[in-house]
This record gives sequence, C-alpha cells and structure tokens, in this order.
Amino acid sequence: MTHWSKIPFFRFLIPLITGIVICYFLNCPFIIPYIALLIAIAFLLIVHKKINGVYSYSWRWVFGVLINLIFIGIGYKLTELTFQLRNENHFSNIDSTPLVYYAEVTDQPVEKERTYRLILNISKIQNDEGTTSVLGKVVCYLKKDSQLQIPQYGDEILFSKPPQRIEKPGNPGEFDYAGFLENKQIYHTLSLKSNDFIIISIGNGSHLKHFAFNIRDKILNTLNRFFQDRPDEYKIAEAILTGQSKLSEHQQEMYSDAGVIHILCVSGLHVGVIYLMTEFLLSFLNRRTTFLFIKPTLVLVVIWLYALITGLSVPVMRASMMFSLLLIGKTLRMQTNSYNILAASAFILLILDPRSLFNVGFQLSFAAVTGILVLKNPITKLWASQNPILSKIWDLIAISLAAQIFITPLILYYFHKFPIYFIIANLIAVPLSAFIIYTGAALLITSSIPFVSVVFSWLFMSEIKFLNLFVTFINNLPGAIIRNIHISLFSCIVLSLMLIFAAALNINEKRNYIWPVLICLLILGVNAGVRNAEVSNQRMIIFHKINSHTLISFIEGTHQIILTDSILNKNLSPALYYLDGLTVEAGIKECVVKCTSKSDVNSYSVPEFCQFLGKRIALLSSNCILPKANIKNVDYVLLCNNPPLRLNDIKGSFPGAIIITDNTCSQWKIEEYKKELTSAGSFYNLKKEGALVVNL
Repeated sequence: MTHWSKIPFFRFLIPLITGIVICYFLNCPFIIPYIALLIAIAFLLIVHKKINGVYSYSWRWVFGVLINLIFIGIGYKLTELTFQLRNENHFSNIDSTPLVYYAEVTDQPVEKERTYRLILNISKIQNDEGTTSVLGKVVCYLKKDSQLQIPQYGDEILFSKPPQRIEKPGNPGEFDYAGFLENKQIYHTLSLKSNDFIIISIGNGSHLKHFAFNIRDKILNTLNRFFQDRPDEYKIAEAILTGQSKLSEHQQEMYSDAGVIHILCVSGLHVGVIYLMTEFLLSFLNRRTTFLFIKPTLVLVVIWLYALITGLSVPVMRASMMFSLLLIGKTLRMQTNSYNILAASAFILLILDPRSLFNVGFQLSFAAVTGILVLKNPITKLWASQNPILSKIWDLIAISLAAQIFITPLILYYFHKFPIYFIIANLIAVPLSAFIIYTGAALLITSSIPFVSVVFSWLFMSEIKFLNLFVTFINNLPGAIIRNIHISLFSCIVLSLMLIFAAALNINEKRNYIWPVLICLLILGVNAGVRNAEVSNQRMIIFHKINSHTLISFIEGTHQIILTDSILNKNLSPALYYLDGLTVEAGIKECVVKCTSKSDVNSYSVPEFCQFLGKRIALLSSNCILPKANIKNVDYVLLCNNPPLRLNDIKGSFPGAIIITDNTCSQWKIEEYKKELTSAGSFYNLKKEGALVVNL
C-alpha cells in the first residue's frame, strides 16, 4: 500500500481540482477565493511557530487545512482567468462596431471536404476611433476555390466580416459543439471566401513550432509518396505516426467499435515507443560518465519535439510529462513513485490549463493509467505461467483489462457504447501498432535509399492492411458492440467510486471497503429503476430544429415515430447528427419513420393534420391555402417553407393554437410574422429558440 507521504502531489491535486470545479460550475462571487487565499496565507504565517513547538503533532491538521485552502484558491483563480468572454478586452465586448479585424493563425490549417479549418487569434480591431488591442479566438472555415491562398501557422490576416457566436445545441440530446469549443476558449465562428481576407504578413509565431510543423510536413509528404494509391492506409499511417486524423467516419467508427481507437490517437503508447527508440539510439552515451546529463537532455528534447509535432494533445502531454519526470528522477538518482508522478503530471497540466480537467482525452488518459497502476499487478497475480510467451500475453491482457475497467464509466457516459471483444482486439492491435510505429520510423529514415525504402514501405503497408483486416474481423463478430447505453453524470461518478472502492478492497483486503461498494451498488440500482420508470412513462412531441428540413418526433415510452418530409423519409442520414443523442437520452428501442400523406411536406395546397395522444397538429407549406371555416381543437400549427399567409389569418383559422416556424422558413419571412405578433406565448421560432419539447 502506498503511504500518503510518498504521493504529496496527490494531496495538492485534490484541492486544486476542487477550486477548478467550484469556479467552473458554481461561479461563486470572485471575492471569496481571494479572501480564503489571504486568510490561509496569514494563518500559515501565524501558526508556523506553534506547529514547530511542543504541540506540533496536535496542530498538524492546521497545515493541511491551510494548504488545501491555498490550492482551492489557486484552482479557482486560474480557472477564472480562462473565461475570456468576461474580459472587457475580448473583441466581442468592444462597444463600437469593428471595421477591420487583425488575426494570427495559431495552428496549421486542417483540410476538410469543402473547407479549410483554421484557429485564429484576433489581436487587433480597427474602427472609427482607431486601432484597439483585443483578445479572443475564432474557429474559421475557408471555402475551397481556385483563387484561395491558404494561410499557414504564424500568418497574419485581415478581414472585415464579423465573427458569429457559436449556437448552443438546438435539439434534446444533440452534441454540445459550442460547449466543446468553449473549453478551448473559442466562442465564435467565421466563414470566409478567398476574397474576404488578405494575408498581410507571414512567418510570425514561435520558431520552435515552425520547426516542428516543417518536420511534420516532411513526414506527411514522405508517407504520401509511398501511399499515393492507398488513401485509406495513408490515413491510418498519418494518424498513428503524427496524430493528424483525417479518418473517414467509417474508419473512426470501425476502430471505436472494436475498442482500439486509442492506437490512432497519439498517446502514451506512441511516446513510450519514441522514448525506447531514443534510449536505444543514444545508448552509446552510457559508456562515459561525462555524458551523464547529455543523454537524458537529448531524450527529453526528442520526446517534447515529438509532442509538438503531433499537436500537444492532452494524452501526449500527460505521457511526455510522466516520462520527463521519471527520466529526471532517474538521472538525479531520486526515488520515484508512479502514483506521485501521475499526480504531478495532472497537477502541472491543470496549472497550465485548468479547463483540461473537462477534456475527455484528459479524463480517459489519466483514468487508464490509474487503472493500470492500481489493478495491473493484482490481475497479473490471478494466474501465473512458467511459459514466457504466455506470461507476456497475460501481462498484455492484464494491462488492457485494468485500463478498461477504470475508463468504462467514462466510455459509457460520453460514447454510450461498450466494445465486447476489447481484450482480444487490444491483444493484437496494441503490439501491432508498436511494430507499425517502428516500421514507420525506419521507412522515414531510409526513405531516400531506393531498395531499403521499398522493403520498409511494403512491410509498413502490409502491417496496416493486417490491422484493418483484424479490426474489421472484430467488428463482424456477433454481438461485438453494445450501443445506446445511457448513464447520467451522477451514475458515472457513483460507478467510478464503486470501482475505486472495489480496487481498494482487492488490494488491501480490508472488509471496511465492502460497505462503500455495496452502497454505490444500491444507489446505481435505485437510479436505474427510476430511469426505467421515467422512460416507460414518457410521452412527448418534439418539433426539431433540423437544417433545411421539417421533422417531428412522437415518443411514447421506448417507441418513437418520426414524421418528416419526403427527402428525409428516403434517407434519414442528414438528420442523425441531431437525433442520435435523443435515441440514447430517451431510451428509444423502436423507431418508425413516416412521411406526410402528401407527396412532399413543402408542396401540398391544403393543411396536413396529424394527432398524437389527444394533441392535434396542422402543417402549412408554401402553397397552402387556409380553410374557409375556422378549425378548432388544433393545438399547434407548423409553418414550413415560407407559407405566403398573414399570421393573423393563420391564428384566425386555428384559434388558440401555438404557431411554430421551422428551419425551412427564411429569416425575412419569420420577421414578417413577428411584426404581426400580439402575444409572445402563441409564437415559437425553432431557428432561434431551438427544438420545442411538449411533455404530455
């Protein structure tokens, strides 16, 4: 058992995380953490002499309380600084309307199907009053055309089009893309054409980043030379070696369903391989004591250069930080503790960026490593083999199982699925991906040597082909994936605590830990029962916000009926992004897609009516003519595709009904309707307000 004194960074990490969470979720008045910080420092100074006196043992708890208060205040303050939108210097908080924006490209452009994606850091704006220094990041999409000059990292561009605030999700269960970008301190988006901006300077930014990006470009160009006719294999090679993922949705889903998506995201495995390769190549420096500090310094440079080349993702930074701390401790001949190094890595990363705590990659990476540290040895001891090959296989199984146990709550909460054959998949995919990295490195080194490079390229491509075939085989096994699993954040936390207590029970063999495990199990059971009752009794109508389409969901228990236009009725794929989250959230087991009884929801000339559990809905399209007589008992009227009707006439034909405009209606037409509005409660704009959920 690890004593608390051996993992001091863990004791600092808990209050730091507490301060981050308080600021992020509770948003206490700003003065509270500062007062707490000052009081903590003052008390620390006052009681210092007391603690060193006769009663030092009885006063020891004071140090703990004060240190915790200090780190809570630090966590709160650092997190508060990340809310750039609250800063008066943020470009969106400037009173006067900017005429021109000056922005610098902060990363290499990412190519999409029809656009290039850039992250811009707006540094200045110019208006009638002059030039003002500002701050704020924007995600920018450049539309592809023959005249487009693509800005690179460090280039400064000038544009006049104002950035737009990123919309919150418009449908229940929809992925919160705005929240995802907010954790990266990006609140606005921008779409530009080739004639909407000009590049005013190039080559700015960090020289080290330029160097790293140049190396990355050379690696990608070399890979492209050998994989010209193999785009699928090239994308896998690109992801494994550089972390630059341009995988298709099918490829991502295939590797994710098999439980091996982590090998395509540069992480501890990749950094470990780079570390071992560098150690081997520099092993000649071990012969002389004068090179004692030169070798570890070079290893650290290579590790962090690789991290920079691959984009400094959270898993890479975690692994690089841990290897760095281990290497420094080994060089200085200090005793190292894996738990303390893991906690120190998390502590440093959170100090640098407190919002990393809410990054899925951060959570998965640290949970996986924690699982390996805690459970790998206990699992290994369950079975021992004298055969060295079987022993190595069992070690791989133990590592995979230990990591999977600790990340399972997060996998279920974020991705709503569980790969059944993850042990088999990782048993082959993990060592194979290590071989792919070694072979890829050999190919890059020998790329200019004709015969040797051909051999390595053939071997490299064969390994990737085999990996793809193996992943496909795993996915084709019966029951390979359990989908649409729903657990709440509360259940995720309780399940995580249960696993931690169960691990402690297994390691320490103290019966006291069995009670927390049973309590967590009871809470999960009650929560599951409440959830099942809620799903069984749910009755709702949802008017969805879907781009350029009309779509209504009728839900009763676990059954869903989707009423939509003829286009989505033939192919619902464009709407799945908006609906998949609802399927999980509402526990839908059976779904039926229906089209309106007319040929197209946008073309019929008389109102279309439907009824669900006593609620009547009328659909009016562009060519629709109002009935001469008033129709009572209609609860909702959905306007589609700009009906050429006056709002007052519609309300007169359907007295008491709530009028709804969907995303097929133009903004100018919605504004016309709003001008006639007399009662705010009788009109609902899906485009602005998001989906309308009617609970019955």
